[in-house]
Amino acid sequence: MAQKTIVKLVDDLDNEELRDDGQTIRFAFQKHEYEIDLSEQNVQKLQEALAPFMAAGRRVSNRAAGSDKTDGSQSQAIRQWAREQGMKVSDRGRVPKEVMEAYRKAN
Repeated sequence: MAQKTIVKLVDDLDNEELRDDGQTIRFAFQKHEYEIDLSEQNVQKLQEALAPFMAAGRRVSNRAAGSDKTDGSQSQAIRQWAREQGMKVSDRGRVPKEVMEAYRKAN
């Protein structure tokens, strides 16, 4: 006997089955990340609802909201960039906040 598994994607907002126009949307709000599957119609509704807030807000990096952690390779890259800018940074330990802010503004 054979089994056939069928996966149907549904819009998380209205529970309608998603066709080819469905998308998974990721967003963050107040230090929490969310993911939602939406039809193209509901993606447009979300974009329209958020548009005035996005227009008035400031865009930040693609990192998780509220996360200030960096991995080792990123820290090394930031240290190298800082040295190239004439800043003094140690080889180990936490990268100073001022250096992190300057790096983010420049990149």
